[in-house]
Amino acid sequence: MSIEMEAQTPPNQTRPHCQNIAPPSSSAARLWRPAAQRNLRNQGSKLNSLRYDWHSAASAGRSHATAIVNSYLSQKHMDDVEFGVLSDIPNIRKKASAKLFRQQELDRGKLLKTYKDMVEVLTDMFRICKSTSDCGDCGGIPVFTFCSIASFEELALEIDRTFLSELNLKKLQLKYFKHVIETAADSNVLQIYMTAWLAEANIDKCRIEEIFGIGGGEMRVDFLETSA
Repeated sequence: MSIEMEAQTPPNQTRPHCQNIAPPSSSAARLWRPAAQRNLRNQGSKLNSLRYDWHSAASAGRSHATAIVNSYLSQKHMDDVEFGVLSDIPNIRKKASAKLFRQQELDRGKLLKTYKDMVEVLTDMFRICKSTSDCGDCGGIPVFTFCSIASFEELALEIDRTFLSELNLKKLQLKYFKHVIETAADSNVLQIYMTAWLAEANIDKCRIEEIFGIGGGEMRVDFLETSA
């Protein structure tokens, strides 16, 4: 599974335009609002959960990358290893090196799996963004107090674009991480790539918290507390 999209610059980091329109008195609006509110709370809860799934996968990816680097460095410095009583085993260095290489391959597969997990998370995020309007927008009137369906969609899309930008960066990191391993790069270079993986420079965590605060405030749901 893959997402073939280029990262886009997230919208201006501002609160979405929320029209303060008096709710209509029509029966259609009265029937629409409860269903729309339930849908938004449901989708907001799912989106909130997914961002933690993302961070969990990213953290696992760094662990796998660390294991790859450790195996690589052990293999690189195999000639300096003292095997003690095991030195009498025929071809001990060659066998140990081969074992480390196999472990690298296993850890590479795990690292790729964590990337695919993040692709799946982002796919679900975009699906949720589209689902915010499942009940229609009832002419753009506020769903709760101020914000319309379009405003909630704008917030969800900003989150999606932010994580998409980071996913594209991680795709490049995977590519170059493999390259530096294969070209026997310096261990400091490898450490830079591992640090960059976990840093998630394209994700403004304060802005993400702000978005969930805005949405949660409208919905009267404390997303920050429920996901702690």
